[in-house]
Amino acid sequence: MFDVSTADPDRTRKFLKIVGGLALIDVFLLVPLLLGYLDVIDSDSFVGPVGGTHGTVFLVLAGIVAWGAQQGLWSWRFPGTIVGANLVLFGLLQALKGDAPTIFAVPAAILIAIPLTADLLASRELASRTR
Repeated sequence: MFDVSTADPDRTRKFLKIVGGLALIDVFLLVPLLLGYLDVIDSDSFVGPVGGTHGTVFLVLAGIVAWGAQQGLWSWRFPGTIVGANLVLFGLLQALKGDAPTIFAVPAAILIAIPLTADLLASRELASRTR
């Protein structure tokens, strides 16, 4: 799926663990921001620091997966999946708030997990190819 490199499996595995850790942190930072955006919780007190931290973590995550693709650790589909999912999430949030047609209102919780899921799939692909 992501054409994970088996040339140096330990190096690839190390970077996949870093990506997985950053994706997990990103999920925990994104959940309260989503709830605040959807007016489920009052977010005035934390949106600045949590939003800034989430943005920084996401940029680092995107940079690492792009760097890994450039180094040949995986294909460009991996960073495309991670960055694309976050762009789609923003459109879905607009739909959930009523700023776009409701036909696009797919549960946002599914998209939050895409970076984690992509990392899990890439890790499994590496494990199956190095056995």
